[in-house]
Amino acid sequence: MEGLCDMFAAMSISQEVTNNLVVNEVSYEVKNVCDLMNAVFFEVVVCEIQRLLKEKCLGCKVDHPSQRRHVCIILSDEEGWLLHGLEAVEHVIECGILRKQFLEAI
Repeated sequence: MEGLCDMFAAMSISQEVTNNLVVNEVSYEVKNVCDLMNAVFFEVVVCEIQRLLKEKCLGCKVDHPSQRRHVCIILSDEEGWLLHGLEAVEHVIECGILRKQFLEAI
């Protein structure tokens, strides 16, 4: 995400010279775009973590009636991030899920 934000910052600096834009206005717009992208990325990763929790839950695999057998329900959000956070981030990046989300929104 940092690389993308740096790219937007570089674009805004070059536009500033050619279009005589005020630096504060451009950097504010770039910051808003980066904040929006970070928020969307976070939500996509959270959805991916929830998907991984259900996919790897033994209670879900055997359709166990007791909630106590469902790790996907018992684990807190922090535990889900610790168990599957890195895998979820890698999957979102490798599969281009964030890009697909933006293209659908446009």
